[in-house]
Amino acid sequence: MDFRPWRKQETAAMLSICEQEEVMRYIDGPWSIERVRGFIEEEQARLVHEGVCRWAVWQKTDNKLMGFCGFVRREVGLEIGWRFDPLFWRQGYGYEAARHLVDWAFETGQADLIFAKMHVLNTASYALAEKVGMERTARVRVAEYDDFQFEISRDAWNAGR
Repeated sequence: MDFRPWRKQETAAMLSICEQEEVMRYIDGPWSIERVRGFIEEEQARLVHEGVCRWAVWQKTDNKLMGFCGFVRREVGLEIGWRFDPLFWRQGYGYEAARHLVDWAFETGQADLIFAKMHVLNTASYALAEKVGMERTARVRVAEYDDFQFEISRDAWNAGR
């Protein structure tokens, strides 16, 4: 797999992921083409202004968009998130991407804390968070549903190496 900044021509490939009900069921429902365009523009700007983004993740062998993994810089640290095409679920790609980026963020001094929030029913996502060393720290109310928050500090990351 490979990480790269978003390009506008990747809109259709990202739409094909984000319009799938099974991908979006724990987020906010399928996205429109306008929403995908906005996401890509936002991530392009985030990379320029913050030095991080939710990078496009590509399969090297056939240059297929697998999804995204990356960060949003928040006041308390980096919020990590991921989303993958179901074609790539349960094959270790999410772990490989998240592990790589967590390591990169701590090794390069991007943050002292990395956290993730996910719907309480999204067991696959929080299993991934735990696999990369994050611990569940809170249950928070978001609109009409609850999220779990997971965190890993630089100290915990160093201790687990």
